[in-house]
Amino acid sequence: MSLKFTISAFCTTAALALSPLGASAATVLLKGSAGGPDVLRGTLTCTPSCEGLLLDGTFSASRSDVFSVHPSDKGELTFVNGKTNEMFEQITKNESPGVTFSSTAAYILLKIGGGNRFNAALVKNTSGGLLTLAYAAEKRSGLSHVSEFGTAVPPAPVPLPAAGGLLAAGMVALGLLRRRRASA
Repeated sequence: MSLKFTISAFCTTAALALSPLGASAATVLLKGSAGGPDVLRGTLTCTPSCEGLLLDGTFSASRSDVFSVHPSDKGELTFVNGKTNEMFEQITKNESPGVTFSSTAAYILLKIGGGNRFNAALVKNTSGGLLTLAYAAEKRSGLSHVSEFGTAVPPAPVPLPAAGGLLAAGMVALGLLRRRRASA
């Protein structure tokens, strides 16, 4: 294996290791209703990332349980504050969000289904900024409205690891080695 090939492969591997590879989407299955806890109500695709609330109070990147929540502003605020340990005082409600919509809210409550059943799923924005959501409904589980709470907090910046300095030193050493071999 030639030195040129080795340096090229090393540089390519280092560039891939140190660069972000683009945002991926999270798919969250909304499950549960009077028909049972595993009844699929809809699928939510979040770009770049979100998590759904489970019955045990934790959040999951692949599932959100459906809860019974009264659709009044007071009912939704009480539910979200109780489940998130936050103290939101305001709610932003979108009565006709469409199947694809965007949000910078910290939490999004999706009211699904029609009639007098108060089915809702709570999603946490884990992207720290603009979140694009696409909802695909199952039978009789269309999106009625969306309520937003708070503003997503961007994650702390990730510092360049110490390996970055080691990578630079290794590149310099390889360059000097190549120069030394070329002059010999």
